[in-house]
Amino acid sequence: YLHGIKDSGDELKYLLERLDEDKSPTLLIVFGDHNPALGQETDGSYKDLGIDVGTDQLNGYLNRCRTPYIVWANSALKASTSKDSVGEGPDLSPQYLLNYAFHYLGWTGPRYMQIINSELPELTVVNDQLIRNRGKNLHPGKEDFGTIHEFVRCLDYYNSKHFYYDEK
Repeated sequence: YLHGIKDSGDELKYLLERLDEDKSPTLLIVFGDHNPALGQETDGSYKDLGIDVGTDQLNGYLNRCRTPYIVWANSALKASTSKDSVGEGPDLSPQYLLNYAFHYLGWTGPRYMQIINSELPELTVVNDQLIRNRGKNLHPGKEDFGTIHEFVRCLDYYNSKHFYYDEK
């Protein structure tokens, strides 16, 4: 497992070096997976490492499902946008990585992205247990959770049926 992680890191470094040499402006978004299961006693393994992955508190839940990501721009893109593109971003659900990068770069994006950015401009996390909107954590059965969750599900469905496929 650790050998695979090292190989992945080495290959990503190689890819970034090659892309940075390219004269075409290039944006690369890379994301990993949530924390893996570490045997039968996943929680115990993480506890031994000093990492809370319990689902009864927000911090543990986020540690369990947090997905690391990189939004990277090559030198040509940095020069064309005058953006440094260095720093740490917010917690984001993987489906909002592109929205985040486009917003940062001042790009409009496809219609789906425009709707999300218009209706829920500060939406960063959506799953069945947590929505983060306007810096507030919303949970099932509380506040606007159901309304936002249903809106996103409907928009995702509409997007998959009308923006991606030609039904002819």
